[in-house]
Amino acid sequence: MSSRSGTEIVTAELADELRIRGHEIVIYSLSCGKLAESLRFRGIVVVDKIHDVPFIPDVIHGHHNVTLAIALTHFPNTPSIFVCHDFDVWHDKAFLHPMIKKYVAVDKLCLKRLIIDNIPNDQCLIINNAVNTNKFVKKEKISPIPKKALLLSKSSIQHNVISKVCQINGLELDVIGSGFGNEIDNLNEVLKDYDIVFATARMAIEAASCGCCVIVCDHRGFAGILTTSNWTDWYAGNLGRSILIEDISETNLTNAIAQYSPNDVAKLTTQVRLDSDIKEKVDQYEQIYKEIISYQNSKSNDKQINLNVYQYNLSAFLEDFLPSYNHNKIWFDVSKKFLNLDSPELTILKSMNTKLDYLEQREIELGKDTNFIRKEVKHIKEDIDLIRQDTDLIRQDIGFLRLLTNILRKPYSWLKKIFNR
Repeated sequence: MSSRSGTEIVTAELADELRIRGHEIVIYSLSCGKLAESLRFRGIVVVDKIHDVPFIPDVIHGHHNVTLAIALTHFPNTPSIFVCHDFDVWHDKAFLHPMIKKYVAVDKLCLKRLIIDNIPNDQCLIINNAVNTNKFVKKEKISPIPKKALLLSKSSIQHNVISKVCQINGLELDVIGSGFGNEIDNLNEVLKDYDIVFATARMAIEAASCGCCVIVCDHRGFAGILTTSNWTDWYAGNLGRSILIEDISETNLTNAIAQYSPNDVAKLTTQVRLDSDIKEKVDQYEQIYKEIISYQNSKSNDKQINLNVYQYNLSAFLEDFLPSYNHNKIWFDVSKKFLNLDSPELTILKSMNTKLDYLEQREIELGKDTNFIRKEVKHIKEDIDLIRQDTDLIRQDIGFLRLLTNILRKPYSWLKKIFNR
């Protein structure tokens, strides 16, 4: 809960809606940041230590596999569901566990992944991504002729070709997203100012629900203009990877813009808001919660073992050693070593340590006449200490540069927009 990825936004939206319905909600995430702070401001508890969850939950609604594994370990008798949001990213790989009662895919492609991950068919179902229609309100008026366009993306690769086509077609283009270093938390307020939006997945659905004409494309490929005729099929694919089967070319983009129809956009907006309303999706989740809780309560719990100490030790271990977006955990340093991704300084340091071990072993084997080896060992140890000091300084400089980059990113994007004009 540190940035604004699709899964993070889904989690926040679900938490808001479930709380409105009277449920007590706690969000557990290994990495907390700005989004977590905004949720806490709204009165939703967000923790980054599983031991800080203030109660034993009735149900665990899991998204990423590592976080869910920790929660299942800490609450071994709580039934859960796992939601798969992506076809190939590592943290959406499903795993079998007796307390995961249902596996939910957000589209047909993710359902295929669950099957690939050996999840039984009878435990899988699809619940498409939802839109908070109270938050993403319908525009009062749809322009008869498009004038302003918006590119929403995690990548900037496709920006040049889209910018060129927009310029040719007399469209003023703005960009928003992590790919451009300007994530925002008020997209619902911004969308009303645009006629055409270039986006995929959740962002595309949100834009369509507001009355924008959506051209489904990103750095992975091109699908085309979203219309009333293709909405049902494309929504089943989450307006994502499975329908991005064409190249994002000037010709495809120009043809899509030429199909702009305010009448179809108006009809589509009504359909999108009906099909993707978060209330209907949460109804489905609530029904699943009731079913798995009822099933769990019907089982005999007479032979349960007190595993509190075991749970605490194992869940703390998983927090440190399983992959997450928190690069301050032990797993990140361990993975760099396994993948040989050390910096040049650390590589030299490793080599010198190996040489030191060899010389010390030779000193033992040769006995007394080893003054030259002792001097060499002394010099190497001194060099190792110097390199370690340099490496520590480099790490500090990298940390400072990262902080400075985050501070300067937004002013840079503003200046870039000004000078590009």
